[in-house]
Amino acid sequence: MKKIFSLIASAAVLAACTPEEDDIFDKSSAARADEAVAEYTDVLTGAANGWLLEYYPEENLTYGGYNILLKFNTDGTVVAESDVHGAGTTASSLFSVSQSAGIMLSFDTYNEVIHIFSDPEDILGVSQNGYGLEGDFEFHIISACADSVILKGRKTGVEMTMKPLDAGVVWDEYITAVLAAKSLFTANTKYTYTDGDFTATAQMNYNTMYFTYTDDDGNELTEYFPFIYTADTTLKFREPFVINNRTVSCLTIPDLSASRLLTNDGQAYFEPKYSLGDIVAEGMWFFSYSSMSERCALYFSYVLSGTESLGDVQYMFLGTNSGYFGFHINVAGSYGVLLYEYTVVDDNTLTLTFAGRGTSTGVSLYSNYNVKYGVAAIGSSSGRTYTLEADDPANPTQITFTATDDSNIAFTLY
Repeated sequence: MKKIFSLIASAAVLAACTPEEDDIFDKSSAARADEAVAEYTDVLTGAANGWLLEYYPEENLTYGGYNILLKFNTDGTVVAESDVHGAGTTASSLFSVSQSAGIMLSFDTYNEVIHIFSDPEDILGVSQNGYGLEGDFEFHIISACADSVILKGRKTGVEMTMKPLDAGVVWDEYITAVLAAKSLFTANTKYTYTDGDFTATAQMNYNTMYFTYTDDDGNELTEYFPFIYTADTTLKFREPFVINNRTVSCLTIPDLSASRLLTNDGQAYFEPKYSLGDIVAEGMWFFSYSSMSERCALYFSYVLSGTESLGDVQYMFLGTNSGYFGFHINVAGSYGVLLYEYTVVDDNTLTLTFAGRGTSTGVSLYSNYNVKYGVAAIGSSSGRTYTLEADDPANPTQITFTATDDSNIAFTLY
C-alpha cells in the first residue's frame, strides 16, 4: 500500500546551543548541576522582552499548538500571555529551575495562562473533565542559549521551542496579530485540497488539520497534522509533511476574498467547502434554553425537571466528541451521549435520526430522567429534517435549525 503522506523529520543543529564536553572527573555531578541551573536561569531571565513558546499539549498533539509569551524575572516570577486568553490578559506566578533527573523548568504556582493546558477541568470545552488538554507545566530543559531554548514536557514527552522576542515587539500587538490570522482560517469548514489532478479533503479542528484521501489501493485514509497560527497570517505545521510528493510546511492566504489557502511553494491550494450539515456533524454545537422555539423549550423543560434530582445540567450539545456523534449532555458531572445518524441533504439541509442507543450514562438519563424528551425534540427514530441558517456560512458561530415539517420546532446552537 502506498501512502500519500510522509512526515519529514526535522533535525536542526544549533551549534550555539551545543554544550562543550566536560571532564567527568573535574567536578562533582552536584557542582555541574548547580552550574547548569545557574546558567539556564541566566538564559531565561536574560531575554529582555521575554520569549515566545510554541506550546503543544497532549502527547499525541491532538489539540495542536498555541502561542505563549513568557517573561522570566530575576525575582523568580514569570509573566505570561497567550492566544487562548487573548491580548491584554496576563498572569504572574512563580517559576523555578532545578535539578530533577536533568535540569527542570517548573511553573510552581498557579498561572491561568499556563496551567489552563494542564488543568484537569475542561475549561476550553474541547475534551472532558478529568482530562482537560493533558498538557505540562514542568519541562526538562534539553538545551538553552540566548537564541533558543528547547523544552520537553515532563509528562507528555513533547518537545517545544522558545525563541526570544525582539525588543520592538509589543506583546498585546503580537497576540492580536495571531488571533487576526486565526480569524482568516475557517476552522469549521471542510476544504478541498487540489494539486494538479490529485485531490483530498481537509478540515481543521483544535489547531489540527485532518486530511482524508484515497490511496492507490482504493482505501480511504485519514491522517492529521498539528499546527500553530503565527503573527504573519500563516498557519505553520509543527513538522513539514509530504502530500502527493509535495512538501508542505505552512499555508498562507493571499486572496482574502476567495479564502483560498496556498501551500508554502504556492503550487497547490485548499479551497473551502461550506456545508453547514458537515460543520454541525464534526463540531460541538451547544444548546441554549433561551434560544428555542416555544415547543422545543417545553420539551427541554421536561429534561431540566427530570434531571433536577441529580443536579444542574452543565451543558447540552449536538455534534461529535470522543468519536460519538449525537446529543451530548452533562448533568452534575455525569456525561452521557445518545447517538444519532445524520444525512447531509445539501449545504443547508440536514436530517437527524435517533439511533436508539448511546453510552451507558446516556441510556440511563434517557430512560430514567426525562432526557427522552430532548431526543423527541431533536428527532426520534423516524428522523427529522432541518433547514440550517448560519450567522456566517464561512465561519459560523451560531446555526439556527428549523424543522421542514413543523416550523414550531426550532432552536439555535452556538
